[in-house]
Amino acid sequence: MNKAEVKLLLADVAAIDNRRVTDETVTAWHAVLGHLSLPVAQKALVLARQDEKVEYLEPRHIVARGRDARIA
Repeated sequence: MNKAEVKLLLADVAAIDNRRVTDETVTAWHAVLGHLSLPVAQKALVLARQDEKVEYLEPRHIVARGRDARIA
């Protein structure tokens, strides 16, 4: 993903938890998620949100579900 795609993903995240999306946030998430494609990251986001153990979503939760998202 490029930074513009990460910003789109973070807009989806913010729609639920109301976090602020700043340029710094986009850069930090991009450093962790940049290797994923946007469709895979979006699917992984859905999977992470469905996990009852995830209280506050972090980029690592999306990375952890990337493999399952690719298969789905």
